[in-house]
Amino acid sequence: ELIWRDPHLTEPLSRSWNMPRYWRLPEALLHDGVNTLWVRVVGVWQQTPGLGPVHLGESRAMQALQEDVWWTNRTLYVLNLIISGVLGALFFCIWIVRREQTTYGWYALMALFWVLFIANVLLTSPWPFADTLMASRANAMALVLYTACFCLFTWRFGEQSLPRTERALWIASATMLAMLAMTPDTALPLALTTGTLGCAGIFLSNCLQFCWHA
Repeated sequence: ELIWRDPHLTEPLSRSWNMPRYWRLPEALLHDGVNTLWVRVVGVWQQTPGLGPVHLGESRAMQALQEDVWWTNRTLYVLNLIISGVLGALFFCIWIVRREQTTYGWYALMALFWVLFIANVLLTSPWPFADTLMASRANAMALVLYTACFCLFTWRFGEQSLPRTERALWIASATMLAMLAMTPDTALPLALTTGTLGCAGIFLSNCLQFCWHA
């Protein structure tokens, strides 16, 4: 007996990787002895699809667990997006009035790319992209641009002039963007891992440098 089915099991696939699900099993389907629940997971192999934790129990306890998981997996990210978007818009308006204060402009750009990156957690379809892998590439590219804008924002905020470092940052960012855009689908997992680790390294190095500067 079919209990539930995702609406899109072919490309463009539904994005359900961070969506908690709650189903109440009809009592008419349960009988004495062994009851078997089959779950079919559909995805692209490059993203190693699989099934998250499964909990079985009394409906009230399971609903309470669902609410807790929903808060962690969905609501917190919605709040993050709202706050980031509002602050980004505020700083953009300030920069429009005071163009010479570039710190505000870099913060607004940083907030924009952060919103585009973190929205990956909440989106339930790859739209406006044609398929899952295109959406994955775009998400990784948003992370690269967020990291670059974060570095420029902190340097401007700290009144630092680092022309050589900035040139190296943009060269590294352009290289990672080209890699993410042009890597064949078969090698995409390696490209995504390289891009993510590269961004993490730049981000952490910038944080340490700013602490040293301060």
